[in-house]
Amino acid sequence: MAKGERLKVCISTLEMDEAAWKYGHHAQIMLDGTFGVCSSRMLLFISLAVDEEGKGVPLAFFLFSAPTGNRATHAGYNTDILEELLRKWKARLDNQSSTHAIFTPFVSITDTDTKERAALLRIWPNMCLLLCKFHLRQCWTNKRKNVLGASAGGNEFWREHIVQRCRTLEIRLIESIDHQSALALIEIERQFANHLLPQAEAKKAAQGSLDFLNYLTTTWMPISLWQSWSQWGRLTAAAVMKIPVEGVIPTTNHLESFNCILKRRHIPEWLHSGHRLRFDTLIHLLVTQILPSIFSTRKANREYTKWLSLRFGNSITHTSGSINLERAQHLQSQSSKAQAWWASDSRRDSQAANILRSGNIINMSRDIDGNTICANCYSTSGVGSYIVKISRSGFGSCSCLDFQSRGGACKHMRALRLLIDDWVRTGQEPVFIFPTTLSEAQNLLSHATPNDSPWLANVIPPIAASIVSNLELLQSLANDHTIIGSIGEAESIGSDLPDAVSSSETDGGFTSSGTQLHAIEHQVHCKIEHSIHQLLPGLHGLSILAEEARIPDTEETHEFLAVLQDLCQHFGVISNPATDGNLPPQTNAGGYSHWQTNHAHSQATLLPPSPERKQKRKKSHGTM
Repeated sequence: MAKGERLKVCISTLEMDEAAWKYGHHAQIMLDGTFGVCSSRMLLFISLAVDEEGKGVPLAFFLFSAPTGNRATHAGYNTDILEELLRKWKARLDNQSSTHAIFTPFVSITDTDTKERAALLRIWPNMCLLLCKFHLRQCWTNKRKNVLGASAGGNEFWREHIVQRCRTLEIRLIESIDHQSALALIEIERQFANHLLPQAEAKKAAQGSLDFLNYLTTTWMPISLWQSWSQWGRLTAAAVMKIPVEGVIPTTNHLESFNCILKRRHIPEWLHSGHRLRFDTLIHLLVTQILPSIFSTRKANREYTKWLSLRFGNSITHTSGSINLERAQHLQSQSSKAQAWWASDSRRDSQAANILRSGNIINMSRDIDGNTICANCYSTSGVGSYIVKISRSGFGSCSCLDFQSRGGACKHMRALRLLIDDWVRTGQEPVFIFPTTLSEAQNLLSHATPNDSPWLANVIPPIAASIVSNLELLQSLANDHTIIGSIGEAESIGSDLPDAVSSSETDGGFTSSGTQLHAIEHQVHCKIEHSIHQLLPGLHGLSILAEEARIPDTEETHEFLAVLQDLCQHFGVISNPATDGNLPPQTNAGGYSHWQTNHAHSQATLLPPSPERKQKRKKSHGTM
């Protein structure tokens, strides 16, 4: 393969096409890439959707080589190559439609890579783009560690205190549905940090907190980007797809899991002595063996589940008749636990007030889901410590015997609720649900799911249902006044929207391609500034070294200078490189004239083998 050329392959079998129309059309898709899948420098991007059972379903594979000459495979793609492959895939699906429908996913979720998001918008200009919550928190965590360091000038207390406050802020920002309120949360933390600055023992931690808050404000809080990762974005996506907000996938974990299974289970079955497959062999096996095996396994599982329902469905009944066995198992496990309801009880309320006055509630934190407040509570006698938990969705528990044997809110739970009520009144926490009777608690339990979050419908009092169908209301909640014109493209989302979210209701700021492109542009600018900040000291040192001797003639040098040339052209610094005295005259896209004599008669550069080792998921240190 000659220098600059690349191999491009789009794999979409009949089963994948059927799944794309069933699970991706007017629904949510994921897009992410991986590398190290074969012996050559190839990148594999996968489009994936989630079926009715919450399992990931591959819709298409996009396999392409990195440009010859690139030393790092992961740097060998851009928006154009992804756009080309996505457009080919869409054209194939459109041509196969018997109803002349246009394949149009309404929502997509990716990591923070701007190239994937920009390519999706080029194909579907009105698509709602969401950012993966996991990758977002990973960027924030990396930045937080960077600015706060390993210690805080010998005072670990203040560092840990600031870290805990930052984590709480991150959770509340992701849960936010109002942009101004989210900015106000950051301002509260900024005031707290400024208050600590004069204190010598807390100064370093406070300065780190201010740096982190400035990073959040400048990098992630422009409204167009905030809409992509906040709860507002998920509510908007739910409105567009006309599904409950719980049905909007918040992370790309399904795709990460599929990548892991593909690279650690399916592909290794065909390896010989651990050597990676050639790319042509990989493509052949994907089409003839691996993908058919994945879909045949899915079919077998569906048949088995259907048989289970027919054979044992009547053994467990509910008020509405037979129910799914998995749901019955979940309800059965929940019903065996004591339930919390908040009946009037002046005696326990008085005891709770005494517990709170005595300062016997300590070690308050959040559970892993971020929606549950946890604490240790001592009794008024100071003997015995109990673990108390209260969830926004109406559930609660305490390890004391009173609650375990009787149910209903005990004095320890009521003491924690006093704190929570105060936080809600002052706007520090969203609304919590507190059922007042056993029947209300049982009703909440009957509608619970393993990933329960029904509190979302109560966070926004004006919105009664969890299916939000008015995008104008969501736009007003975010204080977003962006208005776009009518949608004129035949393949736009507006023409395919259900009646409840079509016409003027699609003019919300989130569905504007211009608004989302502004978010991507902002991300790119932030990444450029960050990269320049990281590279500039090293480049200054390299410039000094170059003055001492002639630049060596190596492949790395050629690639380095070619990249510099591209950067200069993108930044508009050089309009005519051949007349610039600071760089040698350019003779071709890959090198300069005073090296050309050494390589004038060399053969075309062949596609080299992949330089990466077997790929395992690495810990990311990026903050963008």
